[in-house]
Amino acid sequence: MSEESMNASQKDSNRGGADRRTLRGMLVRPRQQLRFTFLFMGGGMLVLTLFIGVIMFSLNRTLVSLELAYGLDPEMAATIRSSLNTTLGITFMLSAVLAAFSFVLGIQMSHRIFGPIVPIVKHIEELSAGRYTSRIKLRESDEFKEVQDALNTLAEKLDSADKSKRA
Repeated sequence: MSEESMNASQKDSNRGGADRRTLRGMLVRPRQQLRFTFLFMGGGMLVLTLFIGVIMFSLNRTLVSLELAYGLDPEMAATIRSSLNTTLGITFMLSAVLAAFSFVLGIQMSHRIFGPIVPIVKHIEELSAGRYTSRIKLRESDEFKEVQDALNTLAEKLDSADKSKRA
């Protein structure tokens, strides 16, 4: 790893979790992260839509049954249907807010997965190029600490083997 990248990596790691990233900064692997996010968000919205649909279908059938069995006044039934439609509209607006929240949460979750991959791949490229003094330092909050430790151990062993081979 070049000295500049190591310094930048150390600065990032020294900040810990204090630095707040923009959405663009959170997308380190946009294609994979957006796919993950849309699957996360889409799955949740599909379940929510099915749930709301089943409830609305059930309420509508109950209303029809009340009309037929008890001779519910058509004007009263229309008022109830209007209330159900208003409730449905509010529910869809809340669903849109939930979708936005799910999108942001999906991006953050995917960044926790894909964020550490970028420095790990750069470190592997450094080792492949024969720069065995390279070390990787992930942020404290990253989930790939075991991979970091294993790669640094590998780099140390490669560096030792290379130095003994040259001696």
